[in-house]
Amino acid sequence: MYYPRSFLKFILLGFLLVSLPLVYALAELILSLDRLESQGRQEVVQAAQAGRTSRLLYEQATTLERVARQQLILDDSALLDEYARLREEFRQTTQQLAALPLEPGAQAALEKLADRESRLHKLLLAPRRAPDVVTDLADGYAQLVDGAQAMLASSSQLTQSAIERLQDTATQGREKWLYVGFATVGIALAQPRTSRVARGSSSRARMASTTRSWRSGCGCLRSRFASGAGGLSASDWTGCMTSLVRARLVASPTTRSSG
Repeated sequence: MYYPRSFLKFILLGFLLVSLPLVYALAELILSLDRLESQGRQEVVQAAQAGRTSRLLYEQATTLERVARQQLILDDSALLDEYARLREEFRQTTQQLAALPLEPGAQAALEKLADRESRLHKLLLAPRRAPDVVTDLADGYAQLVDGAQAMLASSSQLTQSAIERLQDTATQGREKWLYVGFATVGIALAQPRTSRVARGSSSRARMASTTRSWRSGCGCLRSRFASGAGGLSASDWTGCMTSLVRARLVASPTTRSSG
């Protein structure tokens, strides 16, 4: 295991370990907010477009029913031309609504609505209509209007689904922040133990250096006296005393810390 050799390196290492989760959390927060903003803007636009398009579809279905009933009574070719124009607008609106991210049930209902209008249009163009066909036409267009009204109600479900998706995104962001917070607290709690280990390693290093200096100074004096020399020269005396003073200076922080 790596231990820093100086207290400054230890502080920098601890600061780095504590800062990494915070930097990651800050980056994740920025990305989450940007993703939430983009998703929210897109969901709002789609919900507004779905509400506007479904409302237009309901109005067009109502107009188609009115023109069809007039054609059943008056049998006027001009009404058929008006119906053809309205029918084209109705089909364009259904295509716009189908392009939106609707629920599977709403998509199926929209397709059924378009198929019902096509079937009714074929019956309306028939030159001679039996009484039961007229009844089917009247009932069919009433059901067409009811189906368009149901699509108007389903657009509110699209808005509710958008709100639920935004809530899910916000919940996932909160969970990530919770995990990062736990990791940061764990690293912060581990710092005192690492500090004690580093201080102990530094103290052992100072004690070893002190021992070597004392041995060097005492060995110098012992060798001079054992050699039978009459005395120590000034340079020898200075060298031996330097080793002893160095040993004392190295031992002083350990003595103060232990005291």
